[in-house]
Amino acid sequence: MDNFRGALAVCGNIVAMFGDADEAIARVEQDVRRAQRRAQQMGLLQQVTAATRGMARRTEVTVEVDHTGRLTELRIADSALSRGGAGVARLILETVRLARRDLQRNLLTEASDLLGEDDPVLAVLRAQLETEPVHSGAARVGLRARLEPEVVR
Repeated sequence: MDNFRGALAVCGNIVAMFGDADEAIARVEQDVRRAQRRAQQMGLLQQVTAATRGMARRTEVTVEVDHTGRLTELRIADSALSRGGAGVARLILETVRLARRDLQRNLLTEASDLLGEDDPVLAVLRAQLETEPVHSGAARVGLRARLEPEVVR
């Protein structure tokens, strides 16, 4: 009986907020539809995110990363070997960092297209884009780009 009284009290509060029962029911139905649309959008965002890649090219190195930022492709021109091991390593790390930044921009674009500019998810992605990726080897050794990178799409 207490549960019934509690439910009546909640219904009474809802009706008081909206003025009448029909208005309250319409509002609840609208909220349910909105939640269902949001769930569909999040499912699509997951699929799109999983397929998103980042790419960057710096002189003799080209890199691709998957949606997690993990290296999926690395191409090194033979001419890069003249830089020596340390030089090639720095070039690779910097190019990976740039590919991850490209990934973040691509994720932001995809999310914006799917969810709309005012979605809270975009605020999180924008904040990530403004900061250096923590997991980047280039960031740990403090490398800075000497030339503007050519970003490949």
